[in-house]
Amino acid sequence: MKQVQPKSLLSLEELQAKLPHELKNIQVRRSELLTSLRTLTSDLGCGSDSADEADLKSEHESIQRELNRLAAEESNVQDAIRASRDECYGYCDCCGVNIPLSRMNSSPFTTQCVDCKGILEVRAAQQTGYRMPSGSRI
Repeated sequence: MKQVQPKSLLSLEELQAKLPHELKNIQVRRSELLTSLRTLTSDLGCGSDSADEADLKSEHESIQRELNRLAAEESNVQDAIRASRDECYGYCDCCGVNIPLSRMNSSPFTTQCVDCKGILEVRAAQQTGYRMPSGSRI
């Protein structure tokens, strides 16, 4: 059986250097989606049958969800770039602890450690009235 070599982690500096490029990629993708959305919007209601109309609406909603996801991701990248500029990239903006390099590699835009992120998610869920399933743990 062949052993899988662990992927080497990028340094914090290497991750920081990738942030502007990642932001540009997100902006390009968002621009492409907005163009698609405009085309779809102009096609809606142009005398197509109800099945075509339903397909167009479904695709419109899908693009809208992707745009919302990209907007959130763009905001996260901008926060990471700001943290980099302020020389606090790689540190939790809630508690100040050094975020492990493995977490930074898996989520280079993160600005919270795992513990603080979990607490923030629980608080957000509580504010929306979401109840964790019994027996669930953070």
